[in-house]
Amino acid sequence: MALPFMIEQFHGVFRDYNTSMWPAPWFLVAMALAAVVAALRPRPWSGVAVSAILGVLWAWIALAYHLAFISRISPPAYAFAALSMLPCPTTIFTIGMLCFAVPPTPRSPLIVPVLWCLVGAQAAFLLGVQPDLGLIASGAVGVALLATAGGQPWTLRS
Repeated sequence: MALPFMIEQFHGVFRDYNTSMWPAPWFLVAMALAAVVAALRPRPWSGVAVSAILGVLWAWIALAYHLAFISRISPPAYAFAALSMLPCPTTIFTIGMLCFAVPPTPRSPLIVPVLWCLVGAQAAFLLGVQPDLGLIASGAVGVALLATAGGQPWTLRS
């Protein structure tokens, strides 16, 4: 499968994003850490907090990454942004956070991250982005969660 951009363009997008968005990544990491704390030390509001943080992370990547940067080199980025499909770390983090959910885990929050594992893992092979190999393991965990999921609301283990 041919990609609509060159490897140099792909790496240029990362450079431009990191240069333009600094220091926003630090705030996003802080939000992710807050979600982990909320999952590990559940309170009555923890499920809502984790869901809200994951929603903000996915929206940020859809708008600030796909629309603002990837769309410059790849027209499908508009579709990815519309579906709120985000890059690999957010996908892996989302599946990891859903591992904290009390069974039965809901299916709907798993669908987009598992699909993104399929899309994003291609970068490991087609662009030589070795860290994206983690999407294969994450996708397998997501599929396992999907196989055991039910339709109940998401609650955190206490």
